[in-house]
Amino acid sequence: MLCDQYIVSQSRIFCTRWKHLTKGTVGEDALDDKEYEGNLLSLLENAEVFIKNNSRKSWGVSKMQRDEHEDYPHSSVREALINAIIHRDYQIIGSEIHIDMYPDRVEITSPGGMPDGSKIQALDVSTIPSMRRNMIISDVFGRLRIMERRGSGLSRIIDGYNDVEVKPAFYSESSYFRVTLPNKNYSVQDTAVSSFIHPRVMLSPSEEKVLELIAFNPAITGERIAENLDVSLRHAKRLLAELKEKGAIQRIGSAKSGHWEILINMPGQKNQYMSR
Repeated sequence: MLCDQYIVSQSRIFCTRWKHLTKGTVGEDALDDKEYEGNLLSLLENAEVFIKNNSRKSWGVSKMQRDEHEDYPHSSVREALINAIIHRDYQIIGSEIHIDMYPDRVEITSPGGMPDGSKIQALDVSTIPSMRRNMIISDVFGRLRIMERRGSGLSRIIDGYNDVEVKPAFYSESSYFRVTLPNKNYSVQDTAVSSFIHPRVMLSPSEEKVLELIAFNPAITGERIAENLDVSLRHAKRLLAELKEKGAIQRIGSAKSGHWEILINMPGQKNQYMSR
């Protein structure tokens, strides 16, 4: 299960990013849809990349520093995926892990319930002892330092949400286990455009520089952008218009007192761009 040649149908991961808050048909209602198979390490890596590519970041400026706010804490996502891979029931033929991304949450569903038959929703997560269905897989992941060999991963999933009121939810039946991770940046006021923009957008180098300027100063003007890029005001306005057309940015408020909002992942995820 850890070698490159390992391919078994019941170890696959199906990943889907849905347009709306509920499932639909893949052909009409999915913004992204992938199926992964292979060894367990590749499954973990591919699942992480899928969630990252289909997530957004919000930016804020505080004390001349740009703060980044992820939709989903990386530590929580990774721990939930590790738990799904190492604790799932591989004896259920015709089953696979499902990752369903909605605008407000990610649901990670794995085959097999709690090893002792209990229901997670009826228990206090903080008091549940570590239980391993697949001892060898757990041991290998521990020796590779992918997971801790002691303690419950459920508490570590929750730890990523210590700074917000909404918390991850856990649910199980005899045949499956589900972890729901809330989108920390989701707001019911999000428009259809800003909520469902696909993060993979092709940008020119000049457009990337404009995004960096906006990330550092969301209230930046077209004149200031032109000055930083050493281009004409007309050219700067055309770059802004192209970014709006691509769904990369939107204007919040009036031209004088409003600000720009970035709707996609920053290219290269650079930390800061200082305007001159």
